[in-house]
Amino acid sequence: MPVSACLNANALIDSTGLGDVILADLKRRGLRVEGYKFTNESKRILIDNLILYIAKAEVTFPEIKELIDELELFEYDTSSPNIKYSAPAGFHDDFVISLGLALQLGNRKPFICRDIPAQRGRSNRKSIFDLEREFEKTGDWSTKH
Repeated sequence: MPVSACLNANALIDSTGLGDVILADLKRRGLRVEGYKFTNESKRILIDNLILYIAKAEVTFPEIKELIDELELFEYDTSSPNIKYSAPAGFHDDFVISLGLALQLGNRKPFICRDIPAQRGRSNRKSIFDLEREFEKTGDWSTKH
């Protein structure tokens, strides 16, 4: 029996592409599962939300080495008009995305975050912990400080 059935828990899963088939199958089996379609915008919102909650210490998570490693490596790129979040080439973001989905499922408040422009002369890539430190110092997502 699946853990979610034992605990009568809800789940939020990636329903992009073939994820739709998995979502439909899980629903047919009676699990309380919802889909989350990933686009650049939906991923940005998911990760912005995660960053904000980590920065404000409003979310806790277990000290799982892989999760901590992924959080430390996870970065964003502002070299184009749209911020792109990802793990560096050769690394994974499964734990980060799972934590973001868990937070999204548990927190149904709407979330909007301004785009974060890169500063002149600085790299367009920053880790989410860099962003968190900036937010802690200023209380603002702007990188103009």
